[in-house]
Amino acid sequence: MSGCHDAVTATVGVILTSYQTIMNTGDVRPENPGNSDLYKKITDNDPEDWMPPPPRQALSPAQTETLRKWIAQGARNNKCYSGCDTTQFTFNTTILPIINDNC
Repeated sequence: MSGCHDAVTATVGVILTSYQTIMNTGDVRPENPGNSDLYKKITDNDPEDWMPPPPRQALSPAQTETLRKWIAQGARNNKCYSGCDTTQFTFNTTILPIINDNC
């Protein structure tokens, strides 16, 4: 969504278009969701700080939990070359769509 967190119009310098830009600008603290700005912004109770901001819909509890788990498990850019199911949980198939759909 233009005007949100893309490379051209990134709000306060936070760019959420790829794994690398999220890690470089989103203040994600691997294994520590409570200290990660990305997670704190989507769970904030102050309407002035909500992300995504109204009138956009807040992330669903399931999406919020997925992001929490991803950060808690190390915020990895998991790749699988054989023997695992990457359709269930990888950054590109699970995390990036949540960000793209809500930003």
